[in-house]
Amino acid sequence: MRKIIYTILTCGLFGLVSCNSFLDVQPKGTVEQDKQFADLQGCMDAMYGVYASMASASLYGQALSWGFVDWIAQLSYDKYGSYPEVWYANQYDYEHQNVRPMIDAIWSDAYKCISYVNNILENVKEQPGETNLDYSLIRGEAYAIRAFLHFDILRLFADNYLLSPEAGGIPYATTFDLNNKPVYSLKEVYDRIIADLDQAERLLEKDVEMGDVNASSEYREKRWMHCNKYAVWGIKARVYHYKGELDSAAVYARKVIESPVFSLIPKGSYISKKLYRFSLSSMNGETLWGLYTKNFYDNYRKLFLDGSVAMGNILCVREDVRSIYEAQSFDADSKDDRFEVFFSTDMYDSRLYNFKRLLTLNETANNINGVCLIRLPEMYYILAEALYQTNKEQAVRYFNDVRNSRGLRDIESTRVATWELFKNELLNERRKEFWGEGQCFFTYKRENMAIIDGTTQQNVFQPSPEIYILPWPEAEKEFGITSKN
Repeated sequence: MRKIIYTILTCGLFGLVSCNSFLDVQPKGTVEQDKQFADLQGCMDAMYGVYASMASASLYGQALSWGFVDWIAQLSYDKYGSYPEVWYANQYDYEHQNVRPMIDAIWSDAYKCISYVNNILENVKEQPGETNLDYSLIRGEAYAIRAFLHFDILRLFADNYLLSPEAGGIPYATTFDLNNKPVYSLKEVYDRIIADLDQAERLLEKDVEMGDVNASSEYREKRWMHCNKYAVWGIKARVYHYKGELDSAAVYARKVIESPVFSLIPKGSYISKKLYRFSLSSMNGETLWGLYTKNFYDNYRKLFLDGSVAMGNILCVREDVRSIYEAQSFDADSKDDRFEVFFSTDMYDSRLYNFKRLLTLNETANNINGVCLIRLPEMYYILAEALYQTNKEQAVRYFNDVRNSRGLRDIESTRVATWELFKNELLNERRKEFWGEGQCFFTYKRENMAIIDGTTQQNVFQPSPEIYILPWPEAEKEFGITSKN
């Protein structure tokens, strides 16, 4: 077992200098770099530190999974104003005093993580004739994470490439220093993301040990907790899909689907296998990559479990949730298991629903393993979308494979008879599958969709830069970011 990761996450991320040396990975001049990276253990510690930082509440431990990005996707809301950060996020008031700090933290903490991986890449050098695969894995993961983080910053803080390919992008940081970081166009940022992912794929070519059994080194245990080779394929599929290059997206989605490592859960097993959660104890056949953390336990309980929606002290999921999951049409042979495991009726008002996907009321922090970052069903959706125009039958089959896995029968052919109808069903399935994973807002933005409010469904927020492009922090210059020119 990789005991060090439990030590890291128990100690915490900030200010606990008695923990492992990765906590000292700071800008040059504040740490003895040669000591940090003198041996493999130090390199591993630095990489574990990156993962722990990514799991913070300002990033994937809340804001970029079941928190802020789901609030602006209108998946949950504050019914009575008990949580102003949620209330004003639902209104897209990004400059509000309770919202702006969350946005600023996403930007700053993501770039901090990028600086950590740049430090690793500058110090864990590729050596001719190197025989220890672990060094190659560490470098490959670092390149992949650098691309992954820049991609999510791009999706939040820049324009939609499908609408404005020549628009301005974001800073792309590739060095570990305090020098100014150039701002590139959308196209240039995508080129750099893909280049980093290409490099990661090369370095992770021999990354084939996904399970625990007889792992050949400590670092090769539980590879689903690392940004492994298969995760890189999945990220490339996601990036190409978001960019609109469906043929390239299909290549990598198919590589994941056809690998022997992953498979959709059989119909009837979804609830018992809990593949909708990140698993620490065993290989999860649908999770390509996830982050281990128990740190969101208190926040999650406070927002979704410890109280009643009707009493106004916890958040409510959008009130048309039954309609979204088509619960009215469930029968013995076709019932969406996701609806049962994601939601429960409020204790005081059965018309309202609580969100329990990651935790239920009677569970403790020990029941939390972490958060999923990328999963197999997304590859099926990408491949289905890419194939529809040339192989409609196969596309619908990939689409139905996920539905069947979740307890539903094949969709009626009339509902997917045209590209427009199929695309609408695909978007609906994405929302049902990724509730609580932070991907719905990105889907809406890619499609430049209007967003319907989660309460009365009376208010429609029309697509606009004011909704789909988050404001850059006023203090961003302190991180050394200036124009490329």
